[in-house]
Amino acid sequence: MGFVLPPVAASGDSAAYVVARSSFDVLFNIGGWTLGLGALLAALAPPGRALAWRPLRGLMGLAGVLGLAVNTSFLLGGPGAPLIGPAVVLTALALLGAGLALGRR
Repeated sequence: MGFVLPPVAASGDSAAYVVARSSFDVLFNIGGWTLGLGALLAALAPPGRALAWRPLRGLMGLAGVLGLAVNTSFLLGGPGAPLIGPAVVLTALALLGAGLALGRR
């Protein structure tokens, strides 16, 4: 997107910039929503080697619910945007913990 938005903005066509930026925002939020749904489903699945530790499953579930909530809020025009980054970071930390748990066995 970094190769698309600056030239569009420099062209002076503000309508084209708004369309490009809005498309990026929607696609980014659909990806964030998918990440949240995946984290929630991983937390709800039967415990495996990676998520056997209960606090890690809880963290994964919290990350999933937060990711779904804030991305859905943003897509519906709500105030979810400031929490999208923390939701992604929380999911990344839970995935890091799952990877470390797999590496120990």
